[in-house]
Amino acid sequence: MAIAITEESESPRELELVERMVFGWWNTSLSPVGKDRADDNHKQIASKIVKSLIDDLKIDCLALGEVTNADLSSMMDVCDIKTLGVFEGTLKKGRLQFDTGVIYNTARLAIADSFSTVSTHGERNYKIANRIDFVSLSDRLPVHVFVSHWPSRATNEETLLSRKTIASRLKDQLNALNERSPGAAVIVMGDFNDEPFDESISWHLLATRDRQLARTKGGYLYNPFWRQLGESEPHAPSFPGRGAAGSCFYKGATDTRWRTYDQILISSAFLGNSDWHLNEAETTILRTELLMELVQSDKLYFDHLPILSVIERFVTPN
Repeated sequence: MAIAITEESESPRELELVERMVFGWWNTSLSPVGKDRADDNHKQIASKIVKSLIDDLKIDCLALGEVTNADLSSMMDVCDIKTLGVFEGTLKKGRLQFDTGVIYNTARLAIADSFSTVSTHGERNYKIANRIDFVSLSDRLPVHVFVSHWPSRATNEETLLSRKTIASRLKDQLNALNERSPGAAVIVMGDFNDEPFDESISWHLLATRDRQLARTKGGYLYNPFWRQLGESEPHAPSFPGRGAAGSCFYKGATDTRWRTYDQILISSAFLGNSDWHLNEAETTILRTELLMELVQSDKLYFDHLPILSVIERFVTPN
């Protein structure tokens, strides 16, 4: 916990403890659709990155994409924090293979329920999301986390319709949850293979850049990753010029090599409708020199940067 000083208009308030909880997502590129394609070098690099995310950045709930159960186990083994649990979301539903999982801090969060959802459209089945219903151990707040990895753009035009279909079905699940638990604390994160402005995210999922709209009108999510579109630093004579302009790097693209496909979306519960608040200043794409080198390398599979988001609440000392 950190110490913060807050002020009122007339007199300073006493010191308050700030409780933080950090959520993260990273598409590791190790095992797409559950198929192990990574060699030992890739696996070791990925494990070191996960170790840094958990041990150094103190991510309490880290969702990972393109992983197998073996990948998740190896990543947990290298971490110094030993109060770790895992949701093995790499499940097979019929012919569909999920490829996401979650490593979480059992000292901060407990799993009350979890399941994977598949939806049918015509003759096609679609992976919608892995849903994990956590409980915050400090205040018993239920936090519903949806982890989703949508079809790639690299195949054909049908995947565009697939992503819109998945977004609509995921929105149905969010609506059903909100009907049962109005104002529920919800976090949706993953690799959507669409940007914040694409119809699947902004229209079908109703993830908006308008905080006031998301806070006061039912049915909307807030998408803080609108702020992550474009170059991370403004151009200046002293700036070296190598920055990230998104979360995903496509080496062969001709219009832009950077896309903001990785996003964390939140419900209005974190915008002033509960004790927990989004810390948007710390909601970001991680752009270390090492990560930048990895995603732009011609010799490695990595093409996504990790992302994270922070929620906080004030706790008055006894």
